[in-house]
Amino acid sequence: MVKKTTPIKNGKERNEKGQFVYGNTASVGHGHPKNKPSIPTMIKTIGNEIPEGETKTRLELMGLRLWDMALKGNIRAIELVCNRLESRIAIAQNIILTEPDKLIEIE
Repeated sequence: MVKKTTPIKNGKERNEKGQFVYGNTASVGHGHPKNKPSIPTMIKTIGNEIPEGETKTRLELMGLRLWDMALKGNIRAIELVCNRLESRIAIAQNIILTEPDKLIEIE
């Protein structure tokens, strides 16, 4: 069941633009919890750990595995490696090669 709510009207705690005015306490305690790490921070922390019996971090091991997959011909791995080395690969669409030096574009 979806709970229906009505929008809050601009009252004394908001200005004409709908922004909270200085000294307002309506939103106190409703922000991001302090000292709680974000998901990217947790992933980086885990990725920088060295697993037992290894000499490289998890991120280094993952990069090596990705590189090996790309060398074996995995197209998705090749795209990921190329996107990290340069920028996104531009994919040509609607183009037919008729001769080695001539291109015809289809509309």
